[in-house]
Amino acid sequence: MPASNYKPLFNRRYLFVLMWIIPIVILLLHSTGREKAVTPLTFGWQADPDHWRLSYDTLPIFELRALKPLAPGWNLPNSLERAHLLQSLQQWLNEESTLQKLNEYGWQVSFQSLTSAIQLSITMNQSASDDQITWLSSALNQLQDTELDEQQRLIATWQLDQRQAENRLLAEFENWLFSDQTPSQALTKEWTFLLSGADVIIQNETDIPPRSSLTSIVSAKELTEQAHVRQAHHLLAWHVPLSEDASVLAKHRASINAIQQALESLPQRPKYRLVWNPLPPKSYLIIITQGQPDNSLNDQLLDLLLGDTSDRILSNAIKQVMDQHQPATSSVINAVEWFELSALLGFPANSDLIYSETIKQLSNDDVRQHLVEMLNRQHQFSLTLTPY
Repeated sequence: MPASNYKPLFNRRYLFVLMWIIPIVILLLHSTGREKAVTPLTFGWQADPDHWRLSYDTLPIFELRALKPLAPGWNLPNSLERAHLLQSLQQWLNEESTLQKLNEYGWQVSFQSLTSAIQLSITMNQSASDDQITWLSSALNQLQDTELDEQQRLIATWQLDQRQAENRLLAEFENWLFSDQTPSQALTKEWTFLLSGADVIIQNETDIPPRSSLTSIVSAKELTEQAHVRQAHHLLAWHVPLSEDASVLAKHRASINAIQQALESLPQRPKYRLVWNPLPPKSYLIIITQGQPDNSLNDQLLDLLLGDTSDRILSNAIKQVMDQHQPATSSVINAVEWFELSALLGFPANSDLIYSETIKQLSNDDVRQHLVEMLNRQHQFSLTLTPY
C-alpha cells in the first residue's frame, strides 16, 4: 500500500500546548471581567477639620481653596461688605506671622472676588495636613474687621455707576433679595474648604453635614421708577430656592434653557440679559430687557413655556442640557467644577451620577412643572425704569 499523504491537523506537541494555553487564557479573561472599572476621580467630605477632598489622577498640583459665599455686591451695603472682607484678607496676608507660616508650609497664595463668593487659592507641592487646614480655618474665621480705606471714594464710584440703568436695576433687586440680611455678616460667615490633588487620600469620610437653614422667601414686589435713561428698562426676577439635590439642579438647568429659548421665540424679541445663579447664599433668576416697558413679559413667557405649543421648546431644552453635560470623570476641569458645586451646595459624592440619570429621564411634563414652581409670582420682583 502506498504511503498516505494525510497529515494530522494537530500533533502531540500542539495538543500539549493547547491543553495549557487555553485554560490560562480563559482564566485571564474571567479575572479581567471581574475587575471593577477604574475611575480617576474620588471625593468626599471629612470632619475635624471640616473640609472637602478631591483626588484626580491627572491634577498637576495640590491646591487648597477657601470659599466664602457672599451676596453679589450690586447694592451699596453688600458692595462695602465685600470691600471690608477683601481689605481684611489682604491685611492678614501681609502680617509678618502669616508670611512666616506660609513660607514654612511652602504655600503660594492668591485671592479673587467672584460674583457669588470670595475665593482664596493656595498651591503647594504636597497635600495639606489636617493641622495646616485647621490653622487656615481658624485664621480666616477670625479675621479682624478694619476701617475701610478710601470708603468715600468707593461710595462715590458706586453712586456714579448707578447712573447706568442695569446697575441700578440690579442694586434694587439685591436690596429686595437680601432685605432680611443684617449688616456686616461677611466676617461672621464660615468659609468652605476644598483640598484637591492627584494623590489626596480620602479617609475617615463622614456623612455630609446638613446645610445651614434655608433663608425664607421674600415677599413679591413690583415697582416703577423714573431715571436718566433714554429708553425704558425692565427687570423681572425670582428668588429661586437652593437646589436640595442634584436632581433638582438638573431640572433648574433644563428650565433655564427653556426660558432662554422662550425669550428667543417671543414675537417681538427684546434685547435681553439673562442671569442665573444657583449658588449660596441665595439662588436667583434675572431677566433684564430694554425698550418699551412690558409688564406682561411674565405672561408671555408662561404662555410659551406652559401653553399648547410648549413641547418643542421643552424638548429642545432637555436635549440642550444633555448635550451640555460633561461627566465629572471626563476631564480635570469638569471634576474640579463639580467638586466645588457639590461642596457649596452640600451634595453627596455620587451627585454627578444622579445629575446624569435625571437629565436622561427628564420629560416635558417634568420641566413644565418645575417652571411653574420656579416662576412663582409669590417670590417675584419686578422693576421698570422709565425716562424722566
